[in-house]
Amino acid sequence: MLASTLTLSLPLTPGQSASFGRRHEHQLPIGVDPVDPWVSRDAGRLHSEGRWFVENTGSRAFFLVEPGGEVEVFPPGRGRSVVSIDHGDSWIRVPGTTSDHAIVLDVPPDERPLVVLPPPDEASASAGTMVEGAVSLTANELRSVVAVYEQFLLLPPHYRREPKSFRAAAHRIGVEEGKVKADLRRVQQKVQGAGGPADGGPRYRDALISWLMARTVVRRQDVALLDHR
Repeated sequence: MLASTLTLSLPLTPGQSASFGRRHEHQLPIGVDPVDPWVSRDAGRLHSEGRWFVENTGSRAFFLVEPGGEVEVFPPGRGRSVVSIDHGDSWIRVPGTTSDHAIVLDVPPDERPLVVLPPPDEASASAGTMVEGAVSLTANELRSVVAVYEQFLLLPPHYRREPKSFRAAAHRIGVEEGKVKADLRRVQQKVQGAGGPADGGPRYRDALISWLMARTVVRRQDVALLDHR
C-alpha cells in the first residue's frame, strides 16, 4: 500500500499557506517515501484569506471530502482549481497509484466555518420556514448509523463513499438486519422532525449523513464504537 495520512493544524491566520505534493520541500510531502508517481510533484496549496481554500497547482485532480460528499478540485484550466473549505471535519483525498493519500485538516473549533444551510424552497417558504432543531441519538442508533456509513468515515485506504447494506452493517455489529433498519428509520424520523432532509430518492442517505455530520451528531471518531460491543 502507498497510502499515507498527514494531519495539518489550521488556525485561521491571514496569509498562512501550506503546500503539498511529491517533493520533500513541501510542508506536506505526500507520495514521497515510497515514491508514488501518480501524485503531482506540486499537487496543491492550502491558503487562508479570512477562511480556508484549497488550490490545485498540479496536473491531476484531487478531492475535498466534506460531510456527505466530495468536491473535485481540478488542475488549472480544466475546471474549478480553487475550492473553499466549508466544514471543520473536511479532509483532502489525493488519488495514488494503488491507494489514496489523505491530508486531515485539524481546524480548531473556534476557527471552523459556519455551517451554511440551503435556502428553503418555495413550498416551505410559503408555509413558513421551519427552524432546525437538535437531534440526539441513543447509543444503539448511533452505532447503527456508524455501521452503515463506516467506510465513509474511514480514511484511506479504507475510505469508500458508498454506504454499506443493512445486512453488512448488521453483521459488523452483531445484530439482526431488522434492528439496523429500525434504528435508521428512527434516526430519519428524528432528523425530519428537526427540519432536516426528508426521504426523497436515492441520494437521501447522502443527505442524511451530511446533515448529521454537519451538526456533529456523528463524527469520524465514532467508528471506534463498532469495536466495543
